[in-house]
Amino acid sequence: MQTNGTNDRSLYLEEWTRMMVNIWEEKILLLDVNETGALYNSLKGFLVKNSGGDVAVIEHFFNFYGIYVDKGTGKEFYKGNAGDIGITPNRKAKPWFNPKFYYYTMKLAEKMTEISGKEFTYIMKKVIEGTG
Repeated sequence: MQTNGTNDRSLYLEEWTRMMVNIWEEKILLLDVNETGALYNSLKGFLVKNSGGDVAVIEHFFNFYGIYVDKGTGKEFYKGNAGDIGITPNRKAKPWFNPKFYYYTMKLAEKMTEISGKEFTYIMKKVIEGTG
């Protein structure tokens, strides 16, 4: 079956969104960032579509404190401290979020370029054949 790329795009975006949530869930479990399960259970991914039905935005959600867990900061640190806070912090960075996100975002951009090229080729073929 020939495709114009539109279905390919939506399917790929849906799977990519799910894949990112799965990667984060695995990292949270692997790094033992699961004391209460709140961060793990807060991970969600959604595709927001425009009125034409095309995907306009991919949204990922998680509890905001997850960024602090990722960087190893928390209540022992406060804004504006002098650098020597006088205690040994109990927290260590548990990089569950950032390490792969940039890499997979670049892979997503490459795939969207490939799908757009296929879609353009399909449109040009239809124009040349006089059926489009």
